[in-house]
Amino acid sequence: MNDGLFALLRFLRHEFERALEHADLHIEGIDELDAEGREIATEVSEALLEGIEFNQGYILDAFAALGALKAETCVLPTPGGERTVAVLHLSPHESALACLGLKAGEQVLFDGVFAYLRDHRGTHRLWMEIADEPIPVAQAGKLPIVR
Repeated sequence: MNDGLFALLRFLRHEFERALEHADLHIEGIDELDAEGREIATEVSEALLEGIEFNQGYILDAFAALGALKAETCVLPTPGGERTVAVLHLSPHESALACLGLKAGEQVLFDGVFAYLRDHRGTHRLWMEIADEPIPVAQAGKLPIVR
């Protein structure tokens, strides 16, 4: 992770960690619900994410030069296992790839603490913990110690 992308994610953590955590608490367990329950929970999560974009969308809009940055839910391989979480999703413009240290087709999803990398095939991987410095998640699947 290069310094530019880390600075962006560190700023987003400062601004969005609580809002994403709040949305995440309301959708916790969505993956275990039946179809009707999942539909209702999805509507709730969409309303919460619209609230984030309404209240703090000006921050997301400030990064439009880098690419599309929006709030959404996504099934990701979290430290607690694969589940649906609230994230900020960055789809960078081709012209911004170099300054973000990303390759063509890569996208970044951020849940307020952990960054996930989506490759050009659509595969997600838990990538970094965003703290005072980026902490790589070990390849062996062990989580870093939160400082």
